[in-house]
Formats: sequence, C-alpha cells, structure tokens
Amino acid sequence: MKGALVVFVKTPGLSPIKTRLAKGIGRENANIFFVKSVRAVESIAHKIYKNNEADCQPHWAIAENNGLTHELWKKFPQLFTGYGDLGQRLYHVYSSLNKSFDYTIFLGMDSPQITESLILQTISILESYPPKFVIGPAKDGGYYLFGGTQELPEFVFTDVTYSSNHTLSEFTENLKQMGEIETLTELSDVDTKDELRSVYSEFHGPLTKSQNILKEWIYKIIINRQ
Repeated sequence: MKGALVVFVKTPGLSPIKTRLAKGIGRENANIFFVKSVRAVESIAHKIYKNNEADCQPHWAIAENNGLTHELWKKFPQLFTGYGDLGQRLYHVYSSLNKSFDYTIFLGMDSPQITESLILQTISILESYPPKFVIGPAKDGGYYLFGGTQELPEFVFTDVTYSSNHTLSEFTENLKQMGEIETLTELSDVDTKDELRSVYSEFHGPLTKSQNILKEWIYKIIINRQ
C-alpha cells in the first residue's frame, strides 16, 4: 500500500508562530524551538521513507500559499492547505490525498519526540483489514496524529472545537461513526513552557540527530535552569 505522511506547518514570517510558547520563553527562543522541532519531525519522516520501511511519502501541508517555496520546506513535496479554519484545511488536505494514496497520516510539528516505531505502528494498523482509523492522543486534549484510509465527510473535521481540551473527544465522537479507531500512546505537544519540560521527558531512543539536538537545546534553556 502507498501512503502519505503529512506534517502540518506554518511558515515563519508569514503566520504567527508558537505565540503561547513565546510568552513563556521569549519570541527568539520560540522561533528557535519551531525550527528545531520541524527538523526533528522531518528527520523521523525522512528516515522511514529513506530506509524503505514503508511506502509512505512525506509531505509538508503549508498554511500559506506564498510559503510553498520557503527554504524550510525543500526536503518534501509541498501542499497548500487551502483556506478556511483548521477543520476545513484538514478536510481539504485529507480528501485531496485520499484520491491518490491508500492511506493518509497527519502529524503536527509540535510533538518532536514522536518515534519511528509509533509511525510504523500506525502504518501497520492502516494496512490491516478491516480498515481502521488511528489517533495519537495529546495530553492537552487534542491529538498529535491521525491516520485513515477511507473517504470522510467534511463534518468529521469541521464539527470540532480546535485548540481546546475537547478537541480529541469531539473529533473521536465524529470519527467513530465512520469506523473502528485504534489509539496510540499519549504524548505531549508543545504550546507552553511547561509542555517543553514534558516533551523533554518523553524523548526515548533511539533518537535521530535532529531530535538529539532539540533535546539538548531544551535541557539548556529549560531543564538546566530549574
């Protein structure tokens, strides 16, 4: 089976980046985290694809049409998410890729501790029969990963309150009407300074070079200053 692994991103300088995190660690450090986190997630996606562990093509899903040519996004094919709110953008990307790929996996860039084994577990579930959906729940009430194989109606993505502690429950309630759901290990994602500490504690080897660089940076600016 052929899949798409899609990382949703915003482009620095074109959209606000990690605004809540910036309140805790400063704008400069929040920008540094963003780039290092992007590189960490990129490294995991690239490793899986490069090593032929699965036929799963990484993509960037970029929030800005004029961000498609940004230097940060050179490594993978770029997709514009389309316009509208987050739910509409998620639906647009999912429905577009569903026409060309057997399964689609969504990731955010703010869970850089995600492991190769979690993504391979997701792919294994999606390639099994009967078809199932996969969700990686985040500790803040959202989700850091979603995977599916079948077409979905728009309401599954749009009838959800995003950036709230009800995001996961509302999305799951919509999704379970469409089929069975498998749940992965719960992880933190980074919106605040405290969540940086949580992510640091969730890095488990083997790590890529980019993940190690980020982990060392978090230690330097957060953990070592406690």
